[in-house]
Amino acid sequence: MRIKGIRSRTSIALFCCLLLSVIYLTASPQHPYVHELFGPDLRISWPEGQKAHEDVMELFYVGKYIPALQKLERAISDVEQFSKTKEKDAAILLTTKAQWLSLTGDTQASDTAFLRAQSLAEPVLGTNHPVTARIQLIRAEVLLLRGDLPEAKAALERAIAAQAGHYGTNDVAFAMSLRLQAIVHLTEGDTGQARAHKPKFPNH
Repeated sequence: MRIKGIRSRTSIALFCCLLLSVIYLTASPQHPYVHELFGPDLRISWPEGQKAHEDVMELFYVGKYIPALQKLERAISDVEQFSKTKEKDAAILLTTKAQWLSLTGDTQASDTAFLRAQSLAEPVLGTNHPVTARIQLIRAEVLLLRGDLPEAKAALERAIAAQAGHYGTNDVAFAMSLRLQAIVHLTEGDTGQARAHKPKFPNH
C-alpha cells in the first residue's frame, strides 16, 4: 500500500509540474528553445539542424506531436552528413526525442533514445558537460513520472552535480533542477526540504 501511495503522489506531483511547465513555456511571448533554457552549448552545429530543432519545439508547443517527431527523426538522420560535432548534436536531438516519446507513452523507445544519447555524449563530452547534464535532468523527470523514485533521484543528483560547474543559481536550467528536487522531497513527504529547494526562475 505504501508503494502505491508513493506512486500516486509522484504521478500527481509530476503531472502538476509538467502542467505548470507547459503553461510557463506556452504563455511566454517567445517560446524558449532548448539552447535558451540550457545554454549555447545546446545549439546544433549546422544552421539547418538548429532550425529544424527549433521547428520541432514549435510543433510540440502547439500539440502537433507526430509531425514534430517525424521532423526530429529527419534531423537525427542528417547528423552524419551535415554535423560538425556529430556525437554532441545527436545526443541533443535524441534527448529531445526521448523526452517527448515518454510523454506520448512510448516507454521503450524513450529508454532507447536516452541510452543512445548518453552513450554518445559521455565519452566525448564527459559527465559534467551541459549536454550530459540535460540528459540526466530530463531522464530524472521521466523516471519520476513513472514512479521510479530511487533512479530519478540518482539521475537528478548527477544533473545537479554537472550543472554546478556551469550554471548560477538564478539560471533557468539550474532552477528547473531545483524545482524537480523540491518535487522529489514533496513526494517523499519532506515538505521542509521541498520549500527549501523551491527555485526562483529568472525573468525573460
